[in-house]
Amino acid sequence: MKLSIAAVLVTCLLSVAAPATAQDLRLEPVEPEGAGFFAIGGSWLDIDELNDALGSAGYPTFGGGGLTLGGGGYGVHRGRLLLGGEGYAVISGEEAVAGRTVTYGGGYGLFNIGYMIAPTPTTRVYPLFGIGGGGASLRIGARATEDSFGDVLDNPGRTASLNRGSLLLSFGIGAEYRLRRDEHGLMFGVRAGYRAAPLTSAWRLDQNAIGGGPDSSLAGPFVLFMIGGAGPQ
Repeated sequence: MKLSIAAVLVTCLLSVAAPATAQDLRLEPVEPEGAGFFAIGGSWLDIDELNDALGSAGYPTFGGGGLTLGGGGYGVHRGRLLLGGEGYAVISGEEAVAGRTVTYGGGYGLFNIGYMIAPTPTTRVYPLFGIGGGGASLRIGARATEDSFGDVLDNPGRTASLNRGSLLLSFGIGAEYRLRRDEHGLMFGVRAGYRAAPLTSAWRLDQNAIGGGPDSSLAGPFVLFMIGGAGPQ
């Protein structure tokens, strides 16, 4: 299901890019340029096994979707080569059970490389590959209490924060439209694709590795809507 969502999103963006590719060889390379942007969107996370573990222990489970917030930037080199980076926070949700709060989320950063397909003064379409890292976090909060500060010092074991890191590979496509004003302009865009997590660490409680944890990560389809500025470098 998650792969089919990513396939539909990428196919839609490719249909926008296809008419332009036939003109690609007839257009002069664009001047060196750059862009910076803020992005908001959604990620569909690989948390099925995590939900199974939470449910069997009596904790609430989370939906597969997560709000994704962040931003990034890039420069265009040799007319078409896109090099840049981006970073995001992923917020899956917060649930309550038996006086405790349970939250799941994470964050990731990527170095990106792409190639501009038939750029025009107002449009950019590009396939994009990213490599980087990310981490997922499950936090089980303390129950509501009327204890004093001294009581907490005597018995501090009230919350648990479990973390797991991953190597991430991102495969996607982006499309942008620019409202030009002189050489600079406001940029709107969308990116969609799939994040894979080929390597993941063990779950850790504080700094200590623990065994038997579920296989979950920030892998999955994503779609991001961008707004920012663009202009010559």
